[in-house]
Amino acid sequence: TLREEVNTLQQKFGAVIQERHAALEKLGALEKERDALLQEAVGLRKAAGPDKTEAAAEANARIEEGKQRIERLEEQVGRKDGELLALAVANEVRECVDVLCSNVEMGDALLQREQAKKSLTFQNATSDAKVLGKLRAMETKAKDLQEELDKVKQSQEEVKDHAAKVAAIEEQRRSAEVVRKLHEELAVLYNNHAAALKKAGDTQKAVNMYRKAVALRAQVSGENSADGATSMINLGSTLMTLHDAAARAEAGGLFKKAWDIRKAEFGDDHASTQAASKWFQKWDSAHQKPSRDPSATASTGDGTPVAS
Repeated sequence: TLREEVNTLQQKFGAVIQERHAALEKLGALEKERDALLQEAVGLRKAAGPDKTEAAAEANARIEEGKQRIERLEEQVGRKDGELLALAVANEVRECVDVLCSNVEMGDALLQREQAKKSLTFQNATSDAKVLGKLRAMETKAKDLQEELDKVKQSQEEVKDHAAKVAAIEEQRRSAEVVRKLHEELAVLYNNHAAALKKAGDTQKAVNMYRKAVALRAQVSGENSADGATSMINLGSTLMTLHDAAARAEAGGLFKKAWDIRKAEFGDDHASTQAASKWFQKWDSAHQKPSRDPSATASTGDGTPVAS
């Protein structure tokens, strides 16, 4: 039924809303995780200092300066004679060599420190690459979640549209039911008014009212309804009181149709069917025709019975 369909849509609508909240909570958790990874990446970048090569360059300059001093001392050795000068030169050379060795050791230490820094920088870069990879994966996942949320929103709109359509149909059904009940009440009023007119002796107006009742019940309940059969018998009994051959013939057609309707609805032995049968028998006797089952009797287009 329409009500069951509305309930089902509302349940789907509730499930759809819960899935929507779960997706939002998951997205919020992923965004927090992404922010934490970004902060971690920034910290790693700050921990890695700039590449320092000034100390190594200074050490190389001092080594070059030492070499130049040795060359000058060698030139002095070549120009000067004497053991004292040679010893002085040797001492100076030894001092320069000590200085050079110290500078070389200092340069090696600086180079080792730079290599360690470069290694740490490489490790940090690798870690940054992993962080960026995680961030990209998280962004992809967030994008997928956003697409799912968009689908949920679209489904929610479709549910709302369908619910609105169902509500409109339900409203139309209720309106149609109200109209049908009003028509039924109006048909009863027509019937009661016709009975009052007939009792007051205004037979023609009563016929008109009964015709309206028959037409309205055919509109509300169909051409072959039990209520319509009752209105047909009322109209036929009133037509029989008129001194008009066409009206009496029409009455026979109405009695026959009412009898057929009640036979199909209630069966041959039902009291309503027997009452319709008696009206037809009364009409048949009034026209001095043998009594017979109306199912074996045909009628013209205006309801006048003829022999089959």
